[in-house]
Amino acid sequence: MSDTAAAPGSGTGTGPCIGLDWGWSIFATTSDGHMLGHGCCTRLTAYDRAITALQKALSRNGVKFRASQRWRTLTRRIRGWVRSETGRALNGLVAVDVRSIVNLVGRQVVMTISDSVTY
Repeated sequence: MSDTAAAPGSGTGTGPCIGLDWGWSIFATTSDGHMLGHGCCTRLTAYDRAITALQKALSRNGVKFRASQRWRTLTRRIRGWVRSETGRALNGLVAVDVRSIVNLVGRQVVMTISDSVTY
């Protein structure tokens, strides 16, 4: 590697601008075809079923959700998993040398991460 070339993920942004589309079955897909977070939909569906059944039982018994240790543990586990998957997807993007990432929602540019942002 030459002195002028940037290391992948260094945040200098010498590569292309890519689009990022968030989804359910695939967590995130870049405009150049990289799919990040396979299997997220399966895991989210399982978590949804578990928390829906638990909340239904708690409501039927007149227990507030926050008063239930099982509910607090499950929501903490879901939050942790979402945080980890988001970090894993973003780490996959950082490994690619890009100039900027454009977050696409409904064909509108929502956010642009430019080369001035450090990762």
